[in-house]
Amino acid sequence: MSTNYNFERTFIIRTMSRHINYALAFLVLFCLSIVTPYAANRVRQKDTAAQNETYYRYRVSLRDKQLTHYSIECPEVYLSAKSIARRKRFDLPVDSTDLPVCQEYKKQIRALGFPIVLESKWQNTVVIAVTDTSGLVGLRQLPFVSKIRRVFSSANTSGEATNSLEESSLYKRQTLIKTVQSTRDVSYYGYAHEQTKMTKRDTLNALGYTGRGISVAVIDAGFQNVDALPAFKHLDVAGTRNFNRTCISSLKNGALPDDHVYDKSEHGTKVLSCMASDSPHKIVGTAYDATYYLIRSEDEMTESLYEMDTYAAALEYADSVGVQLINSSLGYFSFDDSRDNLRLRDLDGESTFISRQASMVASKGMLLVCSAGNSGDDAWKKITPPADAKNVLVVGAVRKDSLLAAFSSVGCTVDGRIVPSVVTQGEDLAVLSSSGWVTHASGTSFAAPQIAAALTCMMQAYPDISPTQWIALVEHCSNLSEFPNNIYGYGIPNFKKLYILLQKHKVSSILHD
Repeated sequence: MSTNYNFERTFIIRTMSRHINYALAFLVLFCLSIVTPYAANRVRQKDTAAQNETYYRYRVSLRDKQLTHYSIECPEVYLSAKSIARRKRFDLPVDSTDLPVCQEYKKQIRALGFPIVLESKWQNTVVIAVTDTSGLVGLRQLPFVSKIRRVFSSANTSGEATNSLEESSLYKRQTLIKTVQSTRDVSYYGYAHEQTKMTKRDTLNALGYTGRGISVAVIDAGFQNVDALPAFKHLDVAGTRNFNRTCISSLKNGALPDDHVYDKSEHGTKVLSCMASDSPHKIVGTAYDATYYLIRSEDEMTESLYEMDTYAAALEYADSVGVQLINSSLGYFSFDDSRDNLRLRDLDGESTFISRQASMVASKGMLLVCSAGNSGDDAWKKITPPADAKNVLVVGAVRKDSLLAAFSSVGCTVDGRIVPSVVTQGEDLAVLSSSGWVTHASGTSFAAPQIAAALTCMMQAYPDISPTQWIALVEHCSNLSEFPNNIYGYGIPNFKKLYILLQKHKVSSILHD
């Protein structure tokens, strides 16, 4: 009896315990069914908030360089030997714009929690990365800060939902492309034969001038496959630099991407092919033996004022490595944030950050060749900065019959300077694509590098001519030099004529006449 009772009691206890465990398990599952979605929703909300967080970049203008420990008398501390030698060759002084941005000022800016992602010593500015703008109040109170301007906001950027902004299909540059069959041509220059003949720069090659010994910087959006294409296998690339912001992670931590420039955009590939391709009977540039620095400053996924800062950094990098000539097939006047759009009255060479920077290039001993812009047949019509800069050579585009290409931007500047400086073929001309095929392209982007290539060869022949003298000489030897205008500038250059003149006369006598 007692045994049965004990058994029944044990059975009841075990049964009750089992039911209690079931109840507890059910309760736990019930709680989890409420808590887990809530927690997951919180995670999703957190991720969404992170994705929707706006990243800014601000340009901070500094008042002076008073606390710098550098000196104008000792430029070898902060300038390369090549950069100093170039200045000495043209009797150009080292001045305060060459001094680096003050380290003490940068230290105080960082102490407020602002990473510095870019700087310009020529204009004494730094660019900071910001997510919380409330801290800008304290930054403005620093005695050495003169001005702060927003130059980038991710809220205005297309394609921000992806980790790589370059995955978007947005393509802002006005370049018209059509593919043609790539076969051998009887001419040594291949498909580039006619465009080479227009300015008679083939004469320079025939005389043995191919750019050897001249350092050239090409500033663009990317040079896809240049390191792999047979037409560039000979290319002497002394350095590459990437100032372009390519992904959201770089916005978060302010880090610049690595220096690899051979992916994504092929615009720079096409530009470079006008200068340095060497595939005989297919496509040949005229400065294929020069030393090149390939610099990426343009972000094709956005159009913001920040690209003026990356461009400025590119110019200063070119200076630092001793470059003698720069080709720039970039221009800006309309932006993602329409409040930043330029006005025609800004075309004075001084109003925009990018044009102020470009106007200083010649004073450092470098020649800047830039495209006029592709706005001739739209509402803007005018040149696009930095084409309004002073002491630069601006190149417009004509057709094969030497008539102006409809898209080519025209002048003049607010202060009455004639631009473009010169023109050459920029419509339906041969370039090399990133796939290795010859294509036909239209744009002042491809007119400028042809003139830059010719000047690279001329610099090899006459290394002691200054940048401003080269500009005047090219204009003097163009077909409209006696009657320049703001559509064709001084016309189509004749580099054979220029070479012969320099053989017979001094520069001073040519320009005086």
